Amino acid sequence: MTALNPLWTAARGEQVISCDLIVPGHGQPILRCAYGPQAVIRSQCIASADAAAEVAETWKAALMQQGFRIVSRPLQS
Repeated sequence: MTALNPLWTAARGEQVISCDLIVPGHGQPILRCAYGPQAVIRSQCIASADAAAEVAETWKAALMQQGFRIVSRPLQS
């Protein structure tokens, strides 16, 4: 079973990019940014949740430099 953990969503005009941590039942987790399920922009195998958060922050900062704004973040527990 695969778990999809949304990290954030960024938008610039009509462009919307989501960043998700995909945790498969077997194998390494994958950090993915995409316009949708079939339009992947970047993806990277990731060793841990801490590493995923750090890489996702780097990707988010790069998008913000290109004029994207963060429109949603995951709920904090």
